Amino acid sequence: MSRTATPTAVYESWDLTPPLLPPRSRLYWLEPIGVGTPMVESLAGYLARLAEAHCVTPWTLYKHEIAPLLQRRKFSNFCLAIPGNGHQHHTINGSGVLASEFTRALESLTRRKGLSHLTLLQWAAVLPKPGLLRRARAWCPDCLIAWRAAGTPVYEPLLWTLQLVTVCPRHQRPLSLICPSCKLQNGQLETRLWPGHCSRCLQWLAPANIAEEYALPNEWQIWVTNAFGELLETHSRVSSAPTVEPLKQALNSHLSPLNEVESGTLIDLLQVRLPCFESWRTGKSLPRLHNLLRICYTLDQSLLGFIGGQKPTAVVQIVRSAPELFPSEVNPPRRQPPYKSADFERALQNALEESPPVSVCQIFSRLGRKKNGKMWKRFPELITAVSTRYAEFRASDMAKRKDEAIAEVRRVAREMHDAGLPLRCRDIAARLTKSGLSRPEGRTALREIKEELGLE
Repeated sequence: MSRTATPTAVYESWDLTPPLLPPRSRLYWLEPIGVGTPMVESLAGYLARLAEAHCVTPWTLYKHEIAPLLQRRKFSNFCLAIPGNGHQHHTINGSGVLASEFTRALESLTRRKGLSHLTLLQWAAVLPKPGLLRRARAWCPDCLIAWRAAGTPVYEPLLWTLQLVTVCPRHQRPLSLICPSCKLQNGQLETRLWPGHCSRCLQWLAPANIAEEYALPNEWQIWVTNAFGELLETHSRVSSAPTVEPLKQALNSHLSPLNEVESGTLIDLLQVRLPCFESWRTGKSLPRLHNLLRICYTLDQSLLGFIGGQKPTAVVQIVRSAPELFPSEVNPPRRQPPYKSADFERALQNALEESPPVSVCQIFSRLGRKKNGKMWKRFPELITAVSTRYAEFRASDMAKRKDEAIAEVRRVAREMHDAGLPLRCRDIAARLTKSGLSRPEGRTALREIKEELGLE
């Protein structure tokens, strides 16, 4: 029986070439909130939301992902730094090196461009750094309640991080600085930063059961908030970073038309000296941030227009001249009066009779002063005597504490041996009140007492 040939089946041709996948980001491609509005998100708040999306703390995200990409010295921890001490963590939202490095690192990890709009990097040339950012965290309880009720993400606006902004532009109420639960302040960038919650006690920052009374803001506070809001609203639409030259030209255009009487009135309102005012007018120097805002407010001009070099459209004149609208706390601290040699000499002489002795640094602290090299040149003998006396006291005190620690190690070892307990280091250390075993002398004493007891 003959077989009939079956036709060969034709199958679909498959292309097994692997597709080209676009590059993937290390972290989530999280979208910032409020870009192009006065309530644009801050970079510290974006970092906190990014950490929350990965179910870790901001410190963990920084330590394992961000820190390897930074060029500067690593931080020991995030905290609310004391002025003049510690790391300036609040400048992550500003216009300095820290903001630039964190922006570059987060853009590299998320592959999202434009994170510089969450900082003030674009205004670095025209916004003076002193007095720009506040160290403590601020928030509007009404905004937090509204965001939670609407089911929208709770975040940290960049406007709240500015030191001169004290009211919320939406609810016209003062910003809060103290947690209602633990009564503590929060830093702008902390280990457990969580939008809408306290970084210390992790409680909600706008509890409904706490009725807060507050004073209504004045015209100056509202104007400052709106001026910065207008600046941040146009932040993402500015093609190039503003330079300092247009600002100098704007100062000259607005201050030069003032006559002698008007200039004197403005000088009195700003509480500055005539040479300082003339240097602003000629462009030799720039006013500090609070003085720049005062000039704009008094002349009824826009801060954004001033920075952009906008020329006045009408005759320049003093429109508002109410000095009580200018809060005194924005004034820069006055310089300390010069040293009084007699007071320092008297303090050194008294220190030679104190018991226990004090150091020269402690004497400076008592006088409320910083170290001054001129005093070392003026009173070398007295300072040497105080330093020598303090060094001898520290040496004798250290020797006394070593002897006490060694004696305690020997006593505890004998008591444990008499009780029939093994002389293990961890058991002995648990019974010590002083860190005797952490010193070489304490470990030597333990070996000696073991030899005396016949254990070695």
